[in-house]
Amino acid sequence: FANQQYAEGKVVVHAHGAAALKQNIAQSNHYFAAVLNQGQLLYSANGVLCLEEVTTPRPEKRLAQAQLHWKHRGKMAQGFLAAAERALEEDHETVCLFLLHQVIEQACIGLIWVFMGYKSDMHNLRRLLYVCACFSKKPMQHFTGTPENEIMLSIIMKSYSEARYRESFSLENRSAYNFLELVERFMELAEELCKEKFEAMEAALSVEKEQVEEEVTNG
Repeated sequence: FANQQYAEGKVVVHAHGAAALKQNIAQSNHYFAAVLNQGQLLYSANGVLCLEEVTTPRPEKRLAQAQLHWKHRGKMAQGFLAAAERALEEDHETVCLFLLHQVIEQACIGLIWVFMGYKSDMHNLRRLLYVCACFSKKPMQHFTGTPENEIMLSIIMKSYSEARYRESFSLENRSAYNFLELVERFMELAEELCKEKFEAMEAALSVEKEQVEEEVTNG
């Protein structure tokens, strides 16, 4: 509905129940704390509580969590990528594409957690890329920067179900190596984006530490 009514951009809706909201608030989740502290309330119904300011995670904890999460998701993505290469070597092209879907999915989920602190459970690659666009245009541009890349993304998306359940699924006269190269370059991009984010977070920690030490000295 939102996308039909608002053609100037894309609207991504994250819906969560009260239990999930309370759990993430109790855990000082970065994403939920930022939404509740900085977001603008557009609608409220009876029974919806107006919350006080939510505690945000300490910067050093946030950095450690982001690094740990990317280590896990990045390892998963690299494992799927290695499996895709092996499948291609053994002439299993449709299996290769299904595995490449998993690579992109895991990488996007990892990026979203690193930059936003949000744990995504979506499988739709285009929606994941839209969420990534909230902090960087590069992931989306990688797959939609040219008509050919966008077509290959669509075929990879179809492979999630059709590679398993439809004998008619095909690569549409394209080399599987082109798909593999596209996803390999995306993994390189994801690694670089996370590296830059971690460096920025570490720099911010250093600045904060220096400010605290200066206040103690001056005090």
